[in-house]
Amino acid sequence: MTTIVGIKTKDGVRGSDKRASKGFFIGSKMVQKIARIDETLAVAIAGQVSDAEHIIKMAK
Repeated sequence: MTTIVGIKTKDGVRGSDKRASKGFFIGSKMVQKIARIDETLAVAIAGQVSDAEHIIKMAK
C-alpha cells in the first residue's frame, strides 16, 4: 500500500514521501511522487511509474 501526503501552501504543494519500494526492497529514496500539470493542478503518483508518466504527459 502507498500513501502520499502533500502539504498545500501559498507557494504550492510542498512535499511527499520519496521512497520507491516493492515489499521490503527499497529501489530508491529519491523518487518524485508529485508532478505538476499546470499552475492549478498537480497529481500524486502511486503504482507503476511508467503508467503515471504517460498519463501526466497526456494531461499536460
